Amino acid sequence: MFKRIVVPLDGSRLAESALTVAADIARRARARVDLLLVHEPGPFAEYENRAGIAVTPSIEQRYLHGLVEGLGDLAASAGIFVETGQPVAKIGEHARRHGCDLIVMTTHGRTGFSRAWIGSVADGVVRESSVPVLLLRASEAGAPRPAMPFRRILVALDGSMLAEEILEPARSVAELGDAELILTQVAQQVPIVVPDAMVPYAMPIMQVDDEATDALRQGAARYLASVAAKLSSDSAGGTLPAGRVKWKVVIDPNPAKALTEMIGEVTADAIAMTTHGRGASRLFIGSIADKVLRATPVPLLLYRPKAHQPQR
Repeated sequence: MFKRIVVPLDGSRLAESALTVAADIARRARARVDLLLVHEPGPFAEYENRAGIAVTPSIEQRYLHGLVEGLGDLAASAGIFVETGQPVAKIGEHARRHGCDLIVMTTHGRTGFSRAWIGSVADGVVRESSVPVLLLRASEAGAPRPAMPFRRILVALDGSMLAEEILEPARSVAELGDAELILTQVAQQVPIVVPDAMVPYAMPIMQVDDEATDALRQGAARYLASVAAKLSSDSAGGTLPAGRVKWKVVIDPNPAKALTEMIGEVTADAIAMTTHGRGASRLFIGSIADKVLRATPVPLLLYRPKAHQPQR
């Protein structure tokens, strides 16, 4: 379960739209919230924001204090931090130094005090972070987000232990919001080469090996069923009722497209996956996370497996 959550901000309403979700997660988990504002260093102590107003660290502190006051019952334990440096590095450093176990941020939000572009920063944070990152698509005009909108979370797996590292944070989010987990594995059809004897020197004809593809489907089904059983097993530390863990195998040559379509089919309001992990399904999650993020408006819970985290 989450104990300390950090919300990166840049002074914009778009970035602030992550506060509603972060605050509700914190209330449900009885966690602390850190508000972190990072701006890249400039040639002067003061610099101008988008409105042409000179901004100093003290002004940034007051800005964060104002946001903390809006957190209500969380205000007493909330922390405010103003940092100068490279945003991605500072966000990751803060999470490590203060023991944060979740980062909640929007994927876009340009201008504000820090001049940080959360859209580009988000990509770097996911690549560098040692903790799960919940990415929220920025609301229009920075409109407040509904608190904990997650009722059905699609979890992308590929049969590897690396991909399974997303299960614990996904389960934690599901437990907080009484949400369902829908485990899925996207497998590609197994091809078979059929030479065309009627056309010498022609390209071989590619057909689907139905038997091998069906065997792959059955193997994926057994795998997902076993993972679902573990998530709701007391011996595995699971607390999700069996009825709230479902699974589905999809055969599709395009994993990103398949996942995006599944979000609508199962009416998922969030998707969870690791950023790396290769397994029996031939699904390389690291290469499709960005495609899914761009193609769907639902939040993404992403985690970089420990084996792929940068050595420090």
